[in-house]
Amino acid sequence: MLPGEVTTSRVLFATGTYPDPQNWNTDFAALSIELVDFLHERGVITVGIDTPSVDLFESKDLPAHKAILRCNMSILEGLVLKNVPEGTYELIALPLLLVGFDASPVRAITADSVKVERAVPCALLKMSAKPS
Repeated sequence: MLPGEVTTSRVLFATGTYPDPQNWNTDFAALSIELVDFLHERGVITVGIDTPSVDLFESKDLPAHKAILRCNMSILEGLVLKNVPEGTYELIALPLLLVGFDASPVRAITADSVKVERAVPCALLKMSAKPS
């Protein structure tokens, strides 16, 4: 299912299926309910992805969003991860303080966790869009 063992509580997925945020495409990858449950069972509290949504473009019932909500996990969508190599980083994602909203834009950055004291690690996984 994944290219390696899950050892962090925050996991980012670089699918490469939404290569240019300036040009919309609808055939981007998404997360499955099984993957969300798998991550939750391993203590993951935040998932991020380099696509506009954790669900497929055509989805009307948003199964990945519902699974993530059920698991009380946080979502980061639309991450630009094209030039970030697979590895472990500190993730910093600061939301805007918006009253009465359930979501917010963030400025997400990664930092080398080895150089940051008391960093909470975050794994970046490069994923193939096609199942093997």
